[in-house]
Amino acid sequence: RSLVGSEMCIRDSPKTPLNWIWKINMTSTHHDHWSSTNTQFKTTPYWWILIIFWSLSLHTSTVMMTSLSPISWLLIESYGISAFTTTFCVLVFHIAYIPFNFPANYLFDKFGLVIPTLIAVFLYVAGTWVRLLSHDVSDKFYWIVIGQTLAAIG
Repeated sequence: RSLVGSEMCIRDSPKTPLNWIWKINMTSTHHDHWSSTNTQFKTTPYWWILIIFWSLSLHTSTVMMTSLSPISWLLIESYGISAFTTTFCVLVFHIAYIPFNFPANYLFDKFGLVIPTLIAVFLYVAGTWVRLLSHDVSDKFYWIVIGQTLAAIG
């Protein structure tokens, strides 16, 4: 992937099952400053669908991160936990960013936007289901933290 102006563009990806998504070029020429190659980019409708899907997954991550903050007082009263433990539900996203950023960047470089975004969305959904189904477990709040952690990894 490469940045051209303020828009993110993706180079043609070799040998993938979803090759039609990666056939993305732009009309301008991008000069790579570290090598002597020029890359052509052209926008297609699939590119816009991909960017919208990627943006929605980022929005979902933000909603998942902050969804327990407005009800932290209710969590403290219901589960008998400390204020730091409720704050940890947001903090887990910031902690998970550091170690999982490097594998995510590797996946983006190797596979483009589609595969890593699908993996992230799968982890968001799994984390949400763990949080939703935690009401039947005796140690409910720790399952909420596990769900938050799954979503944070995504």
